[in-house]
Amino acid sequence: KNKEWEARCMEVYAAMIDCMDQGIGRIVQSLKETDQYENTVIMFLQDNGACAENTGRQARQDYPNRVDKPVYEPYPNDKIVYQREENRRTRDGYPIISGQNVLPGPKDTFIAYGRGWANVSNTPFREYKHWVHEGGISTPLIIHAPSLTAESMKGTFYKEYGQLVDLMTTCVDLAGAEYPKQRKEINVTPMQGTSLKPALQGQTLGRRVPLFWEHEGNRAVREGKWKLVAKGSQSPWELYNIEEDRSELHNLISQHPAIVARLAKQWETWAERSNVLPWPWGEYSSTENLKPGVKFELHFSAAESTDGTKLRDYSEHKTPFKIEGSITRDSEGAKFNGKSWIEVQKPASLNCSQSSWSVAAEFNCEESDAVIVSQGGAIHGYSLYLHNGCPGFAVRIDGEVFSIEDTEKIKGWTELQGVITSDKKLILRVNGKTVTTKEVPDFIQQFPGDPLIIGSDEAKTVLGKKLPMFKGVMKRLVIYRGEIPVR
Repeated sequence: KNKEWEARCMEVYAAMIDCMDQGIGRIVQSLKETDQYENTVIMFLQDNGACAENTGRQARQDYPNRVDKPVYEPYPNDKIVYQREENRRTRDGYPIISGQNVLPGPKDTFIAYGRGWANVSNTPFREYKHWVHEGGISTPLIIHAPSLTAESMKGTFYKEYGQLVDLMTTCVDLAGAEYPKQRKEINVTPMQGTSLKPALQGQTLGRRVPLFWEHEGNRAVREGKWKLVAKGSQSPWELYNIEEDRSELHNLISQHPAIVARLAKQWETWAERSNVLPWPWGEYSSTENLKPGVKFELHFSAAESTDGTKLRDYSEHKTPFKIEGSITRDSEGAKFNGKSWIEVQKPASLNCSQSSWSVAAEFNCEESDAVIVSQGGAIHGYSLYLHNGCPGFAVRIDGEVFSIEDTEKIKGWTELQGVITSDKKLILRVNGKTVTTKEVPDFIQQFPGDPLIIGSDEAKTVLGKKLPMFKGVMKRLVIYRGEIPVR
């Protein structure tokens, strides 16, 4: 829609690459000037695939345009600034601006180039940074080691695959060093990689074990031509012949059950050895996707535990959580004091991407403005809330907010439902009655990155504006794959 702005996003990205290239050139020149170049091993690779996140592609609500003077106190020169602060302000006090009303590039902008350019960057590979399909993990490695490289290999391509864990093993091998077994009386995890030194001579690596990946529940194992891979902690395995199908377009999972079982078992063995398992969010499962009708349900009834923390998870995954602040309980349910919330870790909550789903809560709120439940932030997510006493339901899809609100204020105990239907409509129900609907262009595209939070919407808000924390009593919260039947 905004060709000039989109082009500038890639221009700034290209400029960053050029700056990096010039910096590497200065390092190389310095090595040459000090007669160390021929005896120095240089290894260069990117960390992962292109980033499809939409950070900064929507304008800030508080500072949509550039300002003439600082609005924050400047940071001292020695202060370490963390990313969340960097996304909000410059060191000298100017607000970071974003969105399509400003061209990216200056120091007061922070704008990602988005899914479209990420798709261009990753073509023909599937998925992006964060996932462990080829688009999220594949990168060329450039090795410069003149004194160690055979003449026949200089300036050529070597096509055996490797992994980051190989770099340490390679450095130890090239240096003739011995990797320590202990550090200050603490056992050091042994190296897991394969030395790439044979590649410099054009020889095979002789890799004896598969490669393994896991990142936020995304997982994979590769052995020779076979790659077993899955998106998310609750998604099924997929099997690809990478030598013939590098773009991972033809899932062979049903054709080779023995290979799938063997690779899955190898992955589980590695995951247990490497402290990937048990999952931080509960039991590992490689079962199929959650089917319609499966629900994540949280009760606050006094018949359960006395500390207000027991969760029922009908997807058969244990569900960890943490309670922030003080929440008390009695026979009515859980009492929120307006300063507390309950957080459920992302992979344990029901995946609300690419499908129809519903969220419902039964509560009695003391304030006219409050967040009942939210998940996600500035790119993807949803929120069930109250504004001026009226209930509302909002989803954010690729950074754009779609919301519906009732015009009548609620009183006393209320059951509120927000639904996104299979034909892509938002529905808001109050006490079982549909009060308003709205069409949306698509489902939520990705499992929201921010956790499920009951009673608040922290960090980057779904609505783009901050609403107070919930104050009152909540009896029940249900997030349901599919549409909750009308009672």
